[in-house]
Amino acid sequence: QKTKNGAVTVARKLQEFARKNAGLLVTVGIMALLLMMIMVSVSSCGAMFADTQSTILAASYLSKPKEIDAADLQFTRLELDLQNEIDRVETDYPGYDEYSYNLGAIGHNPFTLIGYLSAVHTEFTASEVESEIQALFDEMYTLTLTPDTETRTRTVTKTGTRTVTDPVTGEETEEEYEYEEEEEYEVSILRVTLTVIPLESLVSGKMDTEQAEIFAMYRETNGLLQEFASPLNLYWYYYVSSYYGYRKNPATGNEEFHRGVDIAVPTGTTV
Repeated sequence: QKTKNGAVTVARKLQEFARKNAGLLVTVGIMALLLMMIMVSVSSCGAMFADTQSTILAASYLSKPKEIDAADLQFTRLELDLQNEIDRVETDYPGYDEYSYNLGAIGHNPFTLIGYLSAVHTEFTASEVESEIQALFDEMYTLTLTPDTETRTRTVTKTGTRTVTDPVTGEETEEEYEYEEEEEYEVSILRVTLTVIPLESLVSGKMDTEQAEIFAMYRETNGLLQEFASPLNLYWYYYVSSYYGYRKNPATGNEEFHRGVDIAVPTGTTV
């Protein structure tokens, strides 16, 4: 039902898209035909065909694949730069006794980003949404560095001297002895905090009702991008540990352009 409602909503968007892309005459013609088939009920067979075709079209991202790819890569590049900034903290801010880290996870679901951009803009290029991607990133991640000092107590061993009297001769001598004592000391700490707002929570407040319907449909269809057979006999989407894009290799720590998707499942899982 959500997909059908989204399809009707996108049908209205297709009219706007057609007006802005007069050069794509064939595509626009198809869209117009599909729109008529959606809006006008003819025979039951024709209505069923129109509903199916319009749903398929409406469920697809309208932007070019290379623009979709470039837009998401912009976001992963910003995330990698943020990770590098965190990794350099102890080098860029030396002199502290301790560095305390409280870091939210860096990463995003690319379908959430592209689904949002598609719902808001219908069709976009990476350059057109570059500033918006930067703004989303800035709202999603907040890195704060807070210098702090703590007073702590520790037990230390000290050496003292005392007078000892020989019980036989009565002679007095000085001898050293060790004893424990608690003392206070100060520790300088740099507290590094990364606060993360989930991308889906962030974009949900930026859409009107119509855009939210389209976004919900894209969540179900993932824009009908090309899909392959599942490599695992389980719902592995929650096990994705690294998406396509810029990242730090988890094994080597080197910066790289990751061209695949990592799925973190237990060793021995049947593929």
